Amino acid sequence: NWEALLSGKSSDPSRVFHQLLDETRKHLPDRLRSEGLLKIVSCIPEGVTLEALEWLIKSKELYKKNLTSDLITQILTLADWNLLTWDSNAQSVRLHALVAEYFSELLDLSEQQNVHNLISKWYELKANETGMTPEGASSVIFAVRHAISAKDSQRAMRLIFESDAGNPNLIDWLSFNGHLWECSELLLAIQHIAKELDRVSCILTRTKVLHELELSQLSLADLKNATEIILTYDTKSSPFLQLLTAQCYGLQGLIHLETSKATEALLLLDKSVLVFESLGRITNDYIIDLAKTLANRGLARWCCGDWIEADQDYSRSIALLEKSGQSDQPDLRLMAEELH
Repeated sequence: NWEALLSGKSSDPSRVFHQLLDETRKHLPDRLRSEGLLKIVSCIPEGVTLEALEWLIKSKELYKKNLTSDLITQILTLADWNLLTWDSNAQSVRLHALVAEYFSELLDLSEQQNVHNLISKWYELKANETGMTPEGASSVIFAVRHAISAKDSQRAMRLIFESDAGNPNLIDWLSFNGHLWECSELLLAIQHIAKELDRVSCILTRTKVLHELELSQLSLADLKNATEIILTYDTKSSPFLQLLTAQCYGLQGLIHLETSKATEALLLLDKSVLVFESLGRITNDYIIDLAKTLANRGLARWCCGDWIEADQDYSRSIALLEKSGQSDQPDLRLMAEELH
């Protein structure tokens, strides 16, 4: 059997490697602790610092037995066995992808999710220490990714959407610094595990990001799905649901407008404005959304030849912004000036 494996005649190279690791496991020094350490690191593909690893091991939520009294000695031993890579300068540990795959499969789903939840908490603690600096933002990104791996959509949503005093949230930070695609990918990953209205919030936010990337068409099917989800609720009893509905219609209208489907866009933008106007003033963000929707409807009307009504929409848009103290919207003013 071993001769066949080592001769390379097996049809599945990764399976060959796993069988070699099966044999290696039998002879690991301090086997239980070594396996425990490798299982933890297998869930952290970006690598884990010694400080974080010590924190994970000491946590009462993970492995009731202390894995080792001398962690570095154990790490160096496993490095000599070529089971992990130890970076002495960065004080961090990393596994080769095939080794990580093997040891992660020794954990059941709940154990994997436990590790992901814990390392997510660790990254959040580090981000709180530094604030939304590049280092802090990187920690939040890893915290979000591990929350997603743990299937904890609520935690992932909080990490990506919430901000504290003086710091932008992760979405705003990524957008401001030009990391729009990474922002889109994180939102999409959360969208896959989120439920109902949380999923709708991710879709709407991602659509705006894709619009900045000039890829709004990618999210059109998601927007239609989001609208269908919202309409399963009693929207009339909830201003929040009405606001989501208006945003869904407005974003769908904008996408149709950008793809030269002005007639379809106008129908959707009419629906959006109607829902917005039924709400009354809630927040300045709502006012800006309504003003932009009116401006987009004005453009749709202009494309359909309704120039007088288009001018009325642009005028209302500018008036709303001035009334709310949000008149510094150069894109809307430029649209109005071009129309005249």
